[in-house]
Amino acid sequence: METAAALAGRKYKSRKERPCDACRRRKVCCIREPGDEACSLCRMQHTVCRYDSGPTPRRRRPTTNIASASSSTDALTPVQSVPPSEVSGPPTGEWISQYVGLSGDQDPFVLRHCHFNRSNYYKSGDWACLRVRSDGALFTLVPDSHLDARPPHYPPSSLLDAAYPLHHSLLATYFEVVHTSYPLLDPSRFIKGNKIDTPLLATMYSLAKPYCPAAAALPADAADNINAFVFQVLPIEARSPRLETIEAALLFIHRHTTIHRAPTTPGLYAEIGLLTGVCLDAGLNVDPSKWDLSQCDRSRRKRLWWALYIHDKWSALGLGRPSYIHDDDCNVPLLSIDDIAVSTVAGEPLPTTSSRMFVAMAALTQILSMLLSHFYTLRAVNSLAQASVEEMAELGRYFEQQLSGFYTEHLLPLISVSDTLLDPTGTLFLAYHTVELVLYRALLRSMAPPNYISTQLRTRAKQVVTSISKLLENLQVTRLRAFWWSPMSRINFAIAGGFMFSMLLSSISDEDVDYWSAEISRYRRLLDMQSMTFDTAKLAAARMSLLATVSHGGRPESAGGSVDPKQAFCRDFGVELNTL
Repeated sequence: METAAALAGRKYKSRKERPCDACRRRKVCCIREPGDEACSLCRMQHTVCRYDSGPTPRRRRPTTNIASASSSTDALTPVQSVPPSEVSGPPTGEWISQYVGLSGDQDPFVLRHCHFNRSNYYKSGDWACLRVRSDGALFTLVPDSHLDARPPHYPPSSLLDAAYPLHHSLLATYFEVVHTSYPLLDPSRFIKGNKIDTPLLATMYSLAKPYCPAAAALPADAADNINAFVFQVLPIEARSPRLETIEAALLFIHRHTTIHRAPTTPGLYAEIGLLTGVCLDAGLNVDPSKWDLSQCDRSRRKRLWWALYIHDKWSALGLGRPSYIHDDDCNVPLLSIDDIAVSTVAGEPLPTTSSRMFVAMAALTQILSMLLSHFYTLRAVNSLAQASVEEMAELGRYFEQQLSGFYTEHLLPLISVSDTLLDPTGTLFLAYHTVELVLYRALLRSMAPPNYISTQLRTRAKQVVTSISKLLENLQVTRLRAFWWSPMSRINFAIAGGFMFSMLLSSISDEDVDYWSAEISRYRRLLDMQSMTFDTAKLAAARMSLLATVSHGGRPESAGGSVDPKQAFCRDFGVELNTL
């Protein structure tokens, strides 16, 4: 293609100019500036820009309504091909959609007066509007070129080259181990012949690798390359996300930690914030039950929203931060068993334990959200300081009733049913006991001992701590080899340890001091033993070692030549050293 026309460059998003072979395979725009011998993609990957392959056969796409126009990525994925317009014809390329909020500059009341066609679609130049419900629920759309969806610094997919030969083994392992614990995806989308979004595929590789025997043959840096690709690509994809992008981000939160240091999952809170913004752009916080979508697409949106809700609330608890999601801003109904895909990628039925566990975690997180708003916000702390012991006791009884009802409805069925070889329920039982501890911690902080009610609470707290210790002590291989929700589970084990130290420091009798000292020693030994093969326990083991120095008045030594932590704090937050 050394012709004058070729060297003149290819117009952006033009369908009249022929793309090179590499861009045709990746189905991306072939961009070449005047005078360049290769397009931007080939230059970035240092490959020859070839034009050897013939054109791909194209089939005429019939005009359909929005419910049937969806592909495997659903009709309302935030990046989508817009349905044909009866007025101006189908647009070229992919368009980015955003949910129209009630208070934005694009007033939904005004947009409802657009002249929608029979597909509930209206287009005017480089702007379009899509209606998914006759009485509201609008999305506006613009071409992806407006957001620079694929900038030059987009990472090359060659970082995944080492894992591609094990593609089938890694995906089979993912659905056998990870999916049965965390059934976020619909396995029917991953049958042979369906294209998988590259960031989502990389994340699935990353989670499946430690459980896949064949992955032992991968190079030592394969896992680092996979994670490096996802780390680089997700912030870029967040500018023009698809639902696959959100799925990849939700899964990547659970990535395996190779180094366990003192900080608690650094960067997690910022990741949750970015993911929350992307999900709100996609309108996942709005009930899709009456939208013109298939049941499969509606369930998918509900799963994604509740997965975000779960991670937002539990990260807020574990990190001691405000929650990004406010219950007043979402109306998605609670998940049900029907919202979870019922089959595996091999066509076999999904164990009922998997779907029940996901639904139960969503229900438990609702209780946790109420508990955080009642006890752990700044306003709540100031309000509770004026509450009487009786008022606190009444509030505690309310939450105990909520937890008791949850246990009867969701946990008892899981105890009596065992339909999977790998038992994923450890995450859920640990989360349930953690909510109990978080409740008792808040109540005891607000009650000055000694009094009858606080004594009762301390007795119940001992029972909960014993349950967590037994859970850790009795871990069998069916739970050790299962996929645990992380970092939630790692932080929850650490929360239990911190609670034990708080009980020790608030003890006023020799009997209590001896009890909690012995319980702390036992819990530390269990963590140390289990952390040899159980990564989920490593953070709690490290945290307990640090807290032990605090409770004994010790002081960790600073590394030689390093900046003093107090000086670092003053430097990073602009505080005068002499004011501390």
